[in-house]
Amino acid sequence: MKIRNGFVSNSSSSSFVVLLPDNFLEKVDYDKITENYDEFPLDDFKDLLKNFVNNRGMYNEEIYEYENDLDLDDDYEFVDLLLEQIEPYILTSIESGPDQGQYVVISRKEVEKILNKGKELLNN
Repeated sequence: MKIRNGFVSNSSSSSFVVLLPDNFLEKVDYDKITENYDEFPLDDFKDLLKNFVNNRGMYNEEIYEYENDLDLDDDYEFVDLLLEQIEPYILTSIESGPDQGQYVVISRKEVEKILNKGKELLNN
């Protein structure tokens, strides 16, 4: 298994561990997202982001299904747009094989728990 600390563009074969700020939804630059589209389904994308935060992550397949259920005329690439928004908050990515892409949102408390466990293991 490969573990990378940087952003990986091939999201279908990578899983990401993401630490989002509490005000993530307020920090999203919605104007930037919609600037290249005449009729971007912004409310639908906002719903996707809310689900992403509330469910503490998603699989790529869930995002594709969400997009397909909208039956949009244009292909807005919600997966790529989501990745652009969360990229600054990605802690690590893990190569997971084809079509296994997943985004896992963790809390600061969970990060502290992981770090403390790591310190314990190193000290033993």
